[in-house]
Amino acid sequence: ISRCTDCWDATRTVMATSDEKVAKSSSGVPRNVRTTINYYQDPGDGTEHAPSIAGKRSTFVHPSIDFETVVTDITGSEDKYTLDSHGFQLHRHVSQEKEFIDDQKIKDLYYPEIEQLLFEVTGASRICIFDHTIRRPNPTAASSDDERRPVKRAHIDQSEWASENQVRRHLGEDGPGLLKSRFQLINVWRPIKTVYKDPLAVCNSHSVPDKDIVPVKLIYPDWVGEPCTILPNKAHRWYYKSQQTPEEVMFIKCYDWKTDGRARRVPHAAFTDPEMEDREPRHSIEFHIMAVTRNIVPFGYNIETIHVMWVAVLLCTVLYATYHVIYNVFLHPLAAFPGPFWARASLLWRIRHSMSGHFHLAIQKQHELLGPVVRISPNELSFASVQSWKDIYGHAVGGKQTMTKSEFYDMYGSGFESLCVGSERDPKKHSQMKKNLSASFSTKALAQQESIVHSVIDGFIGRLESNGTSEKGLDMTKWFEMVAFDILGEMAFGESFHCIETGKSHFWSDMIVEHLFFVTVLDNLRRYPILDALGRRLLPRLTVSVRDRHSGYSRTKVERRLQSESGRHDFLTNVSEKVKSGEVSREEMTAHASTLVIAGGETVATFLAAVTFFLLKNPATYLKLQHEIRSNYSSLNEITAMSAQQLPYLQAVISEGLRMYPPGSQGFPRTCPGSTIDGHWVPKGTEVYTSAWTVTHDEQNFHRPYDFIPERWIGTNRVDNLEASQPFSLGPRGCLGKNMSAQIPLTEKVAKEDADLRVVSLQKLIDGDASVKEDLLKACTELGFFYLDCRNVASGRIMKEVQDLYTLATSFYDLPQEEKSRWLVDRDHDEHLVMGYKPAGHGNGPVEGKKDGFEGLMLFEQPISKIDDPSSFPGPEVIANELDPLKQAMSSFREMSVLLLTRISEALGLKDNLAYQQYHRKNAVCPTALGLLKYTLAEVENDKVGQIAHSDAGSLSIVFTEVAGLQVLKPNEETWYYIAPKPGHAVVNVGDALRFISGGVLESSLHRIIPHKNEMGRHKYSIVYLLRPEMDAEFVDAEGIVWKGLDWTNKKHAVFRASAEEQAKGTYLTGRDGYVGHWDPEKDAESQTITVR
Repeated sequence: ISRCTDCWDATRTVMATSDEKVAKSSSGVPRNVRTTINYYQDPGDGTEHAPSIAGKRSTFVHPSIDFETVVTDITGSEDKYTLDSHGFQLHRHVSQEKEFIDDQKIKDLYYPEIEQLLFEVTGASRICIFDHTIRRPNPTAASSDDERRPVKRAHIDQSEWASENQVRRHLGEDGPGLLKSRFQLINVWRPIKTVYKDPLAVCNSHSVPDKDIVPVKLIYPDWVGEPCTILPNKAHRWYYKSQQTPEEVMFIKCYDWKTDGRARRVPHAAFTDPEMEDREPRHSIEFHIMAVTRNIVPFGYNIETIHVMWVAVLLCTVLYATYHVIYNVFLHPLAAFPGPFWARASLLWRIRHSMSGHFHLAIQKQHELLGPVVRISPNELSFASVQSWKDIYGHAVGGKQTMTKSEFYDMYGSGFESLCVGSERDPKKHSQMKKNLSASFSTKALAQQESIVHSVIDGFIGRLESNGTSEKGLDMTKWFEMVAFDILGEMAFGESFHCIETGKSHFWSDMIVEHLFFVTVLDNLRRYPILDALGRRLLPRLTVSVRDRHSGYSRTKVERRLQSESGRHDFLTNVSEKVKSGEVSREEMTAHASTLVIAGGETVATFLAAVTFFLLKNPATYLKLQHEIRSNYSSLNEITAMSAQQLPYLQAVISEGLRMYPPGSQGFPRTCPGSTIDGHWVPKGTEVYTSAWTVTHDEQNFHRPYDFIPERWIGTNRVDNLEASQPFSLGPRGCLGKNMSAQIPLTEKVAKEDADLRVVSLQKLIDGDASVKEDLLKACTELGFFYLDCRNVASGRIMKEVQDLYTLATSFYDLPQEEKSRWLVDRDHDEHLVMGYKPAGHGNGPVEGKKDGFEGLMLFEQPISKIDDPSSFPGPEVIANELDPLKQAMSSFREMSVLLLTRISEALGLKDNLAYQQYHRKNAVCPTALGLLKYTLAEVENDKVGQIAHSDAGSLSIVFTEVAGLQVLKPNEETWYYIAPKPGHAVVNVGDALRFISGGVLESSLHRIIPHKNEMGRHKYSIVYLLRPEMDAEFVDAEGIVWKGLDWTNKKHAVFRASAEEQAKGTYLTGRDGYVGHWDPEKDAESQTITVR
């Protein structure tokens, strides 16, 4: 009998195959097999089973018998069979490893997969892989004895005696302690190829009585094992999975310490399927694995549900209410401190608010009502002053004693047999632990680790680019968690958790969040001994399971980290060397690693989520930060933590983000030795802390405390008390990771992001490309401006028509001013208006006190489309002579506009009368026009310059131009951007009418014309198609007023003709009451050019 589960024999039987049987099984229909299982045959003379010697052909006789039975196919009912109910379980799992050829690759890639899979399936707190064995036919084997083949004798891999020896042998000093816990030995068996010949049969554990199991000694050179062979019995119930694939993993229980009726050991064997004997021999890989669920917990607390906790608290309150209320309110040493009645009298106030997730807000409210010191529970004080930071957390001076961490931190060591840098309360011991770790968090050490951070951030940004276009968007909080845990996995354990790569959070990070929730529960229970005692008895295994899975996985990771030969630097480099030299125990290193993941993962993720939120809510701040970063780096590869620390605005953003959302918003609890805090004498044994949220949101410390203002951290003329914000605490227990912060993740993220102008392909819109429709919709909802790429369009006529229109515009504007002025129109539009001319200086311009600097000729589409004879055209001859090409160009623009409206409607799922194109029917009366515009680009000091800031009246504007000057103001911002002309592209923007028709879903942004410094002295011609809704179309504006299409157009154009005083009133011109968008020489002199996506 071989050492491992799937043993091999020297016999092979070749029989005919049946394609019908294969097809039946592969279709998912169960296929039971009548066959024989080979059993051990008792000689009947009382002699014991002869031993076997590993690696040698046996010289002993091992009598056997083929026993006929039916092997039941579990296909279709796999979920019915579990490790505890039957002793075996089939689990679907797709591995990244496919070939299983390279042993080192298997250890690096497949071992972690199997560990995680076992954690998930068994709920174990510790997993230990003993060994793995690959079994496949060996064509070079000299004889069948040199080639392992499936053994067809029923057997169990380990007896009870051998199982306990395996634990002692592989786990050394931990072994005796683990033998007091529940441990299981499990064979994890996976096909490398789909199994046809010699499938694996497993026997229901409950169908095999102990008398049928015969231990057999298996002698190795350095130790003795003991598998078990099986006596035949008609009661045995055998099962298999037909045509088991590499994605189907079989768990087989070899031994279970528990004796409470669950399955404990499972015989298994290969068997002959007569229909499959001519198929390819079996290929497989198997593991012997120990899974431990600990029962003894040094710092243990037990929890089941919050409901039970409430019952326990209520019972305790009822039994002891009178005594405790009287004592706590009137006789307690803290009786003189103010606080809510139920906070002073009992734990009820604390429990209610701490379990709500808004404890920091409840504490803040009490400070606002009662002052800088508040009693939060019978023996707990919260302070809200700058001085309290120094008195509680600062270095002890003048003979004062150090305030040590409170019992709260004991729970961070729960599940470990050693305290860590986060849970050690003894100042001297903590100092030594911190010394062991501090070198790994120095600026120099972090610089050595930056390549690790870069690789994770690069992957993160790549996933944002590929996944960020989905209709559902991205849960950035979850993605930031995955970034933080991947970085910490690399830096604490030398291997990533692969969250970014897979797009899924690792089960351990989810478990940590769950673990932190229970920490809050236990923090409440520990404050009264009676509640603590009741909790230990009434709240059983839920907390133990979560805690022990966490600590067990930590041990597994640390064990692999210690075995790693990598020379790269990470958080635990110094500590691992001390472990190897015996100065630090493995358990202490494990506890440190666990704390680093808990303390670093969730806090960094929370900060990144918060600061991203505030940056997006404050676009001007975001753009200022983006400008600083892009001005200092030409590529992402240049970004380093040290250089990022030299960027004042970035540092201000980080400081302000940590002020707005401090990681320890409630406070960091300390035990007072009897000392004065902020002028108040506090008795010995009181738990105290500074409420970080309260002091950073107090108007006495920060003006406009709820506004995100990074500028408060820059310069010398400060009105804020910046000392009030201490996100990393201070003093000897200050945070080790403050140098790490979030410098690189935030810098790279902002450097990469663009609030830019999208490019939409006209031809792909014609083709109905779904992704381009989505880009079009985003462009119209984000900014309301985009480039329309008109190149490579099948018809090929659009750009030719645009060039002809440029020529027509030049011809018209070359006419004498007297001739042009004959066609001046200064009245409301109606259905009979064919064309109208506007000279430069006719309206107000973008510079305060100056007139506009453009001429405009408007040609109205519908009346012109009805003119067949050029001689009857009521306008200049130069226009009449080009009437047919003009009408053709108008038709092309309308087709383009209707296509855009159709694709936007499709992207929004709008059909029939709800579709936007229904407001723009071809033959309906509407004021749609084609404009030929001419700007004389002169210095802004001239009397006539540019065009006033405005949003367009109509639905869509399609603009072709060859000279820069168009500026756009992004929504909710104060920074203007130039939109650079692009050859072969139109600039398209949404107008107010379409914004109103869409109910505000689409965006119409302000824009204006300001001469660009590089274009001075040139004429700027623009071709503008202004699509407007039908005259009788109705829609509701942002103020709830119902408009008809013609009335809205005329109202908007009347504002253009109004005085500056009238333009500044209301929202008709710009959509902002009182805002006219004048050019500001200080802010706008160097307006940026918008980037292109």
